Amino acid sequence: MEDIDMNVDSIGILRDDMMREAADSSCELANRGPVNFALKWLNFYITTEGSCVAVYDEQNLTPIASRKLLNSQTLHGLRAVPNTSTDAGTELQSEFLAFGGRFFTRVTFRIEIETMLVDIIYNSPVYALGDWIWDLRTFMDGSQAALLSHNQMVYFNRQDQLPFSGECGPDTIEYRLCAVQCILYSGQIIGSRPDKLKVAAGTVFNEILIWDAQTGQVFHVLKGHQGVIFSVNVYLNQGLIVSTSDDRSARIYRIEKGSFGGTNENLSEATIMHVAALYGHGSRVWRAALMQKNLVTVGEDGFLCLWDSFSGKLLGRRQVPGGGSVSSLLVSGDQVILGGIAGSLSVINIKSVTLTGFPKDSTWTMPLVPKLGAVKCISIDRGKVVVSTTSGNYLLSQLGTELHNWEHNFYFKECEDYNVVGQHSGFLFTANKHGSVASFAVADQLVIWDRQRMHEGRIYSLICFGNPFSGYTQVLSTGFSGNMFVMRFCNRQKSLIKIKSLVLPIGSERCATCALQISMHRILVGDRQGNIFLYSLDRSARNTVLSSLFNLHGKYGTTDLKRDSEDRILSSGRDGKVYELALQNDSLLCLRVFWQHPTIEWIGRILPYKDRLLLACYQSGDFLLHDVESDYTLLSMATGGGHRAWDCGIDNDRFYYARAYKNSVLVDSVSVDERLAHVLKAPVHTKKINCTATLWHLDDRDVVVTGGEGNLLLISVISSFRVIRPAVRLYGHISSVKCVAVCDFFTDKLLVSVGGRGQLIVWWVNSDLSVKMMDKNFIWNTDRTEDKRKPWKNTSNKVKNEALTRYMSVTVRPEGNMKKTPRFHIIAVGSDTIIRLFSYSIGESIEPTTTVDGGEFCQLQTRWLSETTFLAAATDGLLKLYNVTQNKLVTPTTTSTAALEASSSTDTTENSTTSAAATPPSVSVKCMGSASAHQSGVNALDVRGSLVATGGDDNAITLSRITHSGSVTAVEVICRVVNAHATQITGVLWVGDYHLLSTSIDQRVTLWKLLDGKSLEPQWTKMTAVADVAGFTLFAENRYVLIVGQGLEVISVTGGSEAL
Repeated sequence: MEDIDMNVDSIGILRDDMMREAADSSCELANRGPVNFALKWLNFYITTEGSCVAVYDEQNLTPIASRKLLNSQTLHGLRAVPNTSTDAGTELQSEFLAFGGRFFTRVTFRIEIETMLVDIIYNSPVYALGDWIWDLRTFMDGSQAALLSHNQMVYFNRQDQLPFSGECGPDTIEYRLCAVQCILYSGQIIGSRPDKLKVAAGTVFNEILIWDAQTGQVFHVLKGHQGVIFSVNVYLNQGLIVSTSDDRSARIYRIEKGSFGGTNENLSEATIMHVAALYGHGSRVWRAALMQKNLVTVGEDGFLCLWDSFSGKLLGRRQVPGGGSVSSLLVSGDQVILGGIAGSLSVINIKSVTLTGFPKDSTWTMPLVPKLGAVKCISIDRGKVVVSTTSGNYLLSQLGTELHNWEHNFYFKECEDYNVVGQHSGFLFTANKHGSVASFAVADQLVIWDRQRMHEGRIYSLICFGNPFSGYTQVLSTGFSGNMFVMRFCNRQKSLIKIKSLVLPIGSERCATCALQISMHRILVGDRQGNIFLYSLDRSARNTVLSSLFNLHGKYGTTDLKRDSEDRILSSGRDGKVYELALQNDSLLCLRVFWQHPTIEWIGRILPYKDRLLLACYQSGDFLLHDVESDYTLLSMATGGGHRAWDCGIDNDRFYYARAYKNSVLVDSVSVDERLAHVLKAPVHTKKINCTATLWHLDDRDVVVTGGEGNLLLISVISSFRVIRPAVRLYGHISSVKCVAVCDFFTDKLLVSVGGRGQLIVWWVNSDLSVKMMDKNFIWNTDRTEDKRKPWKNTSNKVKNEALTRYMSVTVRPEGNMKKTPRFHIIAVGSDTIIRLFSYSIGESIEPTTTVDGGEFCQLQTRWLSETTFLAAATDGLLKLYNVTQNKLVTPTTTSTAALEASSSTDTTENSTTSAAATPPSVSVKCMGSASAHQSGVNALDVRGSLVATGGDDNAITLSRITHSGSVTAVEVICRVVNAHATQITGVLWVGDYHLLSTSIDQRVTLWKLLDGKSLEPQWTKMTAVADVAGFTLFAENRYVLIVGQGLEVISVTGGSEAL
């Protein structure tokens, strides 16, 4: 068995050459380890990502090269080696020390000047010190020094010989202990000469120690923090020391220059004063960096804070792209490079944060004189803003100029007191309370072209939208009783032509708010009640609704309908959600929640921009411009909410936002390109990943699904180069996702996910990765009032959907003949010891069929064996076999297409209700027997034929067999591998007929061979850099395995001594 046990040499330095195992073969594999460090080298960014180093082009922000260095160890830093930068005319190269945990090694980066291609050369052994390394330096004389976590310095190779060129003798190792013995959580070596070094150490006792690396004498003890110190940065030139801590704060200390002269040699004589405590983060603060005269901090809450380094004043605060804990920070000019614990890497422009002392984009005020009246409506299109007033004046301004004033005023008497406006493609349309609609050309001034009476009485809304199939500009007007007219603007006649009259369904507020033409003769209309309706524009068709999604966006209204760059139909509303819609045979379907954010209250506009999707939204009175792809807010400003007249738009790369304020119009303008966050590596999950499964293997890609603690399901595509790319985010779980199960349905997949709060969701995944949430089910609990004065209330059951039960595992299988009866049977087990069986038919509701008392212990695993038998395992280590007996009833035949149509008007975002469809068959369940597979909990289970493999908390792998004797079916243990891993096992998977793959919290992946059908023999073991491993899934025809936990990683299964 190929293992990686480390050997200790005679002088206490651990050597582990096998830490470099599979470095060549894994450099292109998917990796989402924590990005703990970043630096700038020439015109490139170099980052540490888990156990790998990666190089990105600074200008194009594209990946250049990647290489695995420390197998199973997370890298924490890189340090340049002096006198190793060479220029051969055609190429440049530099050497660095890379370290993580107790290990360090040397790596060379070489660039070809002509092609600008970077090669990562790695052929050095891996060394390990006996303690955690916080800082590591190499000096001009070739010696090295390291700061270790027990507050000591270690010097080695004080001669010219480097440790990488041969063995080290005992005389080359030298220790220097600090006078104060304690544990460090951070530290920095200060100085460039090995005999003049100082140390700034952050301790677990909430103090920063400044001490001499030669004598161990402590010069300064900096106090103030109330938690352990996570980082210490000393800026001698600026005379500052900056620290971050577990107490959710950063602190600034000033070194009085007059007392030390700006060098580390005199640091012992300096006076250090506490300047400010910076509180702006909601949780632990990990990193800090100076940026000109300001300070940038990032932390566990996923926010970036900008501070004035002199006063400690908070200048700006913004959530980083993708959210999640930020573990690395690099400042380069106006760019901030952010690395996440979840493996994300992004670059933002500091201008996107509210600042002082930095160049700002434009903001200006255009006042209105009192005689013009108050602002009624604002409309922005093609860089022009038109404002209508209560006195019938229409004011025009060109936003792209530097004049910033009203260039034209048109008085329209018919629109005094009341008017609504719309603007599209250089045309302005306005309507009044008498039912008239006027058309204007918008150029240097407003020129009226047409005026027509369209409605009897007041027009409540005027919506302009384009017809991409004919190129015409169209207008939708709403009058009394929900009567609407669709009009086309004819350029030749310079007038509106009525196309079709439509009627909104009866409701409390019958007023259209948005419209989208989705085909030549079909349009979608959203209204103030959150509904979306499908209408036909065919003259021979009726004027009523063809299909509808009632109350999709809640009672406060639908705000926008758009198509994105991938031609998906999207809707937004005042519920703060974006939904993906689809049209099938004139039936309107809500596929899923396309995007939502926990803090954003409502969305006003969907703004497609190039290949990105921007949202204009509001949060607690602040206006936000948010990028969906990077999940980053480009612009934030206090506006008091969106109840006043406002509008926004993009012209070229400029975003304009205009709003009414008192008797004026405020306009803000920013460059979208400058503020867009460039996501070099998108986070797959920002928190721990609990489960994964493979959906498809195609010729050039694999599709997997993952679920985790962030209440999110994510469908990702792994390319043939093993690069993983998040593709579809599935919202719907209100707590963590614990398990997923997949069932084939012809070319599509039925996906079932379970998790906290007793929630089960069924999804339909098409091969083109379009997804529809079919239904969801909660465990309903009774909520009794315990009111002694009103005892009758104790008998009334008030349901609540926040059950304390947490589902831990789920399994699904199809019913025998899927063409005739597309029904699926689901088993979910959880923390309340109950085994629950469900039945689901496409287009109907999830129907509970029966429950089984699993005993006194939490149920952890379950798996269907056949149509009538399944397994369940619990924390008592028992593997139980159950038999299911069904009295099948005749159910109507249906197909998946018809079922989807039948569910088109169902609101999949709300809790499911009992369907009136065919009653599921009655079910009875009987335990056929059990086997004691483990001493405690069973964390992993997989089945191949009659063999069952399990892994448990007792570190053992157990093989069990399902036996049949006449009508009796039983389960029996046939093999147990004790201490198969060093810690509890979290995953087992059969690979083919004769191999088993296992993984564990110990970060090992082991391949076992089945011998004689009853015993296991280890073949090889590989290490993963993923911490807290939760499970894995095979893909690419069982050639690779995706490991998930705190991050994710792909490793090859075909490597090692055993060929599969």
